[in-house]
Amino acid sequence: MNGWVLGALDIGPLGVVLIALAALAGALAIHAMSRRRRTAPTAPPPPVDAALKQHLHEIARRMDLAPGSLPAAHPPHGDGAFVWRQGDVLHYAAHERGAPFFEVSGPPDDVPLYACLRDCSWNQAYIATIGMDEPARSEAIASRQLAALAAADPAWGARFADEIAGTDRSSAA
Repeated sequence: MNGWVLGALDIGPLGVVLIALAALAGALAIHAMSRRRRTAPTAPPPPVDAALKQHLHEIARRMDLAPGSLPAAHPPHGDGAFVWRQGDVLHYAAHERGAPFFEVSGPPDDVPLYACLRDCSWNQAYIATIGMDEPARSEAIASRQLAALAAADPAWGARFADEIAGTDRSSAA
């Protein structure tokens, strides 16, 4: 059966072996280049803002959030979520594949801290409700988030309740 394919292509068994070796060499070269890119040394992450990290952990404790769910307390470095202070301005941002995904900054510090801990509480509530059917799951996530944010700061709980209801008290002032 293979004889008619080789005859139609007008190459012999040696040609087939040479083509296979060329394909193998190309695959190995691509693998070596991608491996070299992954293992290239990177600059060390910026120093951690210990005071900010401690502040986040204190709020997370009130919210019953796992410390591992909090973003890194330094300027962006690689992928992930980050909270950092630049002068008097607090920033909360996420980077994916080396590019900024979003950023929230203030003063006041309340704006980026609320956004950061709202996202962390959503993530924990989402994981805790895996396996529930919709729409009960969406309601359970929102109620868990509301309870966590209200435990951190009653004003945050009220703000989140307004977000759920579709109203905004901050613009009514």
